[in-house]
Amino acid sequence: MVINEDNLIALIMKTSLALSCILAICGWLFFSGKFGYSILAGGMLALANFIWMKSMLVRVIYSAPSAPTRYAQLRLILRLTAVAVMLYLAIISGLFSIIGLIIGLSVIVINIFAFTLYLLLGSGG
Repeated sequence: MVINEDNLIALIMKTSLALSCILAICGWLFFSGKFGYSILAGGMLALANFIWMKSMLVRVIYSAPSAPTRYAQLRLILRLTAVAVMLYLAIISGLFSIIGLIIGLSVIVINIFAFTLYLLLGSGG
């Protein structure tokens, strides 16, 4: 499969899901079940946040709301508030490992970094 800018978002989502599952299985096998499902929960939250951000940006670009800046800012605040509330509830519930959540939340960043390096080194840059 060729990686280019046209299919990059879909690849980031697919590989983030796969990496979350792999890390969750490793966390479950090598540490504990709580650690494993914490990684999976963090990865799913990060992936949901990424998909929500993508859909919001597509709406701003293609539907041309009357005030695109205000629309984007309001959606950003709404998205970040929703993620913060979910993380807060996950942490205070005691059901999740904070380190596992952080590892899971980092999956998107790891994939973006890896694809950036791949594209940079693949283009001779």
